[in-house]
Amino acid sequence: MSLKINQVVLSRDYFFESSEGIEENAIISYLAVLKRIAQIGGVTQEEEDFESTIISYLGLDASVATKAISMARETPLETLVENIEDKALRVCLFRDTYKMALADQEISKDEMQSLDQVAEYLSLSQEQTAKIIEFVDSELKLLKDFSTLVKDMAS
Repeated sequence: MSLKINQVVLSRDYFFESSEGIEENAIISYLAVLKRIAQIGGVTQEEEDFESTIISYLGLDASVATKAISMARETPLETLVENIEDKALRVCLFRDTYKMALADQEISKDEMQSLDQVAEYLSLSQEQTAKIIEFVDSELKLLKDFSTLVKDMAS
């Protein structure tokens, strides 16, 4: 079964160009990797909110999230990552695993080890992962600065 996702995939900035959509197994695996990262040290409200945002962007129902929870428990991380074949989606996976690890404002040693594993399974070089991390950090700073600007202008 293929989920037809022609508008936005996992974020407003990644447009899936194929009309084929992405296989359901790839989407479930993607969410399962994020769930696995969130479970390190216990799932925070911020991590749950981030996951909900992704599910909302994709327009998925609760059954897909339930499958992802099960897969996160039962499937090795390497297999989850291998289930995602689309190269651009794989880059987004690293970006979103980093965002998930950052959701509670700090990255633990265990989370960092898992991020390193995900990068390895994705065959990303240290230079590529550093570039993605730099991009995410810049993006989050810009969003925070804009939020501050809006609050200042609204008062």
